[in-house]
Amino acid sequence: MKYFILVISLFVSQAAYAAGSSGGSGYDSDSNDASLNKHMNAAQSLLGQNKYKAAIRKLNHIIREDYKNADAWNLLGYSNRKLGKYKKASKAYRKALKYNPEHKGALEYQGELFIETQQYDKARANRAMLAELCPIGCEELDDLDRALASIN
Repeated sequence: MKYFILVISLFVSQAAYAAGSSGGSGYDSDSNDASLNKHMNAAQSLLGQNKYKAAIRKLNHIIREDYKNADAWNLLGYSNRKLGKYKKASKAYRKALKYNPEHKGALEYQGELFIETQQYDKARANRAMLAELCPIGCEELDDLDRALASIN
């Protein structure tokens, strides 16, 4: 049973990481110092454990050090959305997309926020942007498609 929980935990953690750091996101682990990498890894681990408040503390630290870090803003939005703090989530997604307009993870998660707040046209607009960014498909587009299918 412990092995099963560990595997599930790793899978969830990887899923959060995948959506959080979609290519060209503004977070380059090679050029940022070890402290920021440590905080990002810790935040992703906490998200994998559904510890959103603790993840927010780590992500805020990253943002204080690297204000234009689109990955950190995206995961901050995700954490706040999971806590039902939709205004804070919305602001964080806007920041992520300001610093990287093609951040696939932020487009997906913002689209999910739009669905949760019954702004379906905006969610569909995010889906269209993802379709342009992923002409042969991508995980973020697939995930948003599944979320959109749940409202139909």
